[in-house]
Amino acid sequence: MRYRCVSCDETFESDDDEKVRCPTCLRVHGIEPAAVPPAPRRPAWVIPTAALGVASVVAAGVFFFGGTKSSVPAEVPLRPLDAVELEQYLQQHEVPSGNSGVKLLRPSEELRDFAREKLGRLGSAAEKASRISALMRDARERGSYARWPLVDPLASGPRSAAKILAAIQSDDGDRLYPLEVAALAAVALRSEGVKAMLAEVYAFPGDKSPPDPSGRFGYFVLAVRDAAKGKLSLFDPYGGRKQMPGPEAYDVRSDLEVVGVAFGIAALRALVHGQDPSKALSNSQQAVKLAPRSPAARSARAAVLLAAGGGETADDELRAALQLRPDPARRHNVAAVYLAAGDLERAMRELATTLEQAPDYASAHATLAAVHLSRGERDEAATELRQAERLEPDLPGLPLLWSQYYLRAGDTDRAISHAQRAVERRGHDPQARLVLGSIYRQAGKFEEMRAQARQVMRMTPVSRQTDTRHVIEQLLGPTALDEPTEPEDSREPADSTAPESRSLGQVGIEPAVGMDPAAGADGMDPEVGTDPAAEMQPGTRLQGGSLLLGGAKAKRRPSLLGSSRRLRLDDQAASREPR
Repeated sequence: MRYRCVSCDETFESDDDEKVRCPTCLRVHGIEPAAVPPAPRRPAWVIPTAALGVASVVAAGVFFFGGTKSSVPAEVPLRPLDAVELEQYLQQHEVPSGNSGVKLLRPSEELRDFAREKLGRLGSAAEKASRISALMRDARERGSYARWPLVDPLASGPRSAAKILAAIQSDDGDRLYPLEVAALAAVALRSEGVKAMLAEVYAFPGDKSPPDPSGRFGYFVLAVRDAAKGKLSLFDPYGGRKQMPGPEAYDVRSDLEVVGVAFGIAALRALVHGQDPSKALSNSQQAVKLAPRSPAARSARAAVLLAAGGGETADDELRAALQLRPDPARRHNVAAVYLAAGDLERAMRELATTLEQAPDYASAHATLAAVHLSRGERDEAATELRQAERLEPDLPGLPLLWSQYYLRAGDTDRAISHAQRAVERRGHDPQARLVLGSIYRQAGKFEEMRAQARQVMRMTPVSRQTDTRHVIEQLLGPTALDEPTEPEDSREPADSTAPESRSLGQVGIEPAVGMDPAAGADGMDPEVGTDPAAEMQPGTRLQGGSLLLGGAKAKRRPSLLGSSRRLRLDDQAASREPR
């Protein structure tokens, strides 16, 4: 039988009438029977005379103005697209061309001059690709751009190739995505006549951790084919690895798919740093529209949907990403959803498989620590936290996980110290400040608590401050936003049932969805839920070494990943006294 997917408009045949899945976007929802087109009443070449004039006008428009949706093949070729072709494909997919990700592969005079100077004397495509990769590696080693854990989205990017070149040449130690560095190298090579493409890599030989720990940014390398031998060679400009994976561990991406992954990164940035959930939803939708076969784009979309309480659609995206690539990064993301749902046994099983495949995966160790904390297993949690810290000292959520650990142990001073470190490390994250504020309240440091609450309000857009105020009052008490008018006294009761006296629980579902990454600046969006305060009351959910904030819709949504509960940590486990 013939079906149509309403999400990506793909029409396809399927013999399985019970569980029909779109072969392009892998969704199982939004599938409907496709209408059979009526047979033509006349031969296709017979055109009424009156219509010939109209056809001529349309043809003239296509000739002079460069394009309609039918002016390029439906299948995007695996070769560099020029600016006109890329624009036509974007029009086909109804994607706006103003996003910075669209400019990622755009050439410039500065890039041409750079490539001519650095590559002009070399002969073969492989020689040029090797040289540009070495230049990128040397730039990183001298500090022109910085290494980072590839967990939280950056405050900027993805940028155009010209801006990436300027960032590297400035030697400011800027942080860049692997996608950005690979795109810069590809554009430079293309200006020298090399048909360089980008490949999304999922594992490198000998590595014991995924190259993209978040599972949502994608790790990209150069793919260059030798014209004489026809052999495809890979080059790693971001990490400088010499040993490249076999065909089973990477996929060459079309330029349109590369732009799609860039839209996914832009969606996460809008959610976490831009406090713009509607833009995040829009960008993530464009991401899967352009790159439906990229697990990074799928995972980014899932994270945004989970932040908005996206119900079964978010689970569909998680499962699609896992189906495309059942690797440690995708398994870890699923384990984090189980943890958020309170299904600790399934989370443990998924993490066991993840760490068996990738024993040095710092984020997975951190998520396993969160599972142990939820079960009151402090010694086991400490072991995993130390392992995560050894593997990745800069993992963003580690200070908050340590804060949780010491809070359970009754060591409030050290809990405060680590929570303060978390705020220093992740000052853009209002949830880290709310956690610190809740620990201050428990310690009787009410003015310090109010200072954090006021800072959260200053970080919140005016349109959302009413709801944010409600969240703060539910979490920190009715006087949390009072202006300091007198020395702190005992106005705040030490209520053992107050939210902050419980262990760090869950606030909803956020970009990282427990996957470790994008911590949430946008979870308090009044437009994606009805009662954000109800989501905030347990405190905060920590997974994968990162803090996650989510929307209120999460409380109404059953997970298709195996739990009918609301996606949250087990409140009873969270309220146990430290052992």
